[in-house]
Amino acid sequence: MKAAFRYGLAGAGGYLLFLAATAPARLAVSSIPLPPSMALTAVHGSVWSGRAVLTATGGQGTSTLSHLKFHVWPGALLHGHWGYIVQGRGVLAGHASVAVGARHVELAQAALRMPAAMLGLLATGLRDAGATGEIVLRDRDWVGGRGARGGGVVIWRHAGLASAPVDPLGSYRLSFRMTPAGAAYTIHTIGGKLAVSGRGHYRQAGGTLSFTGLIAGHGLRLQGFLGAFGSAGPGGARQVHLRLPVAAL
Repeated sequence: MKAAFRYGLAGAGGYLLFLAATAPARLAVSSIPLPPSMALTAVHGSVWSGRAVLTATGGQGTSTLSHLKFHVWPGALLHGHWGYIVQGRGVLAGHASVAVGARHVELAQAALRMPAAMLGLLATGLRDAGATGEIVLRDRDWVGGRGARGGGVVIWRHAGLASAPVDPLGSYRLSFRMTPAGAAYTIHTIGGKLAVSGRGHYRQAGGTLSFTGLIAGHGLRLQGFLGAFGSAGPGGARQVHLRLPVAAL
């Protein structure tokens, strides 16, 4: 009887391992949070490795953003989490290690590149901004949510907006670090006609984004454009204080 029980237990364990090894990849991607305009389609493989297509739906229909390949991230398993190393090619390209838990999101060794026009897919309020240029995200390791830590860098190269009198306005570097309250950031100009420098916070509890700093135009007739921002500051710059609900974006 004991022998039969042991054999039955071993058989059940083997069956569970078989199910885990052959579980379809769609189970792995079903819990990934995405903006409403985005979806993962053509998902193939298992929960251990697979591929998918990231698509976006907008005013011009559905388009393909990236062809993704993913496999289990051993580093996440060592910390008791389930995560993947993801590589993408297409409009959104690069690689990152990603783990999504009930109370946290972890991103490590990320190097991602996308056109600034994709900002309209990520934030509803930016759909009509007419953003141009290229956005690059680089990080070593950051965790959002409970136990937030780490940080990274976002670079917007040759940035432009539909409402701006010149294109491009310049290139900008935003450095951020995660905090228990949300995130803190600083921004400065790498080069260009419109100089921006300042700092701010994203407050998760209130869902607000703040910015305090200076903006100034160099060598261009930007007075009318700058006049819509803040108050007069030193050297012809504008002193800006913003506090926006993230939902407005």
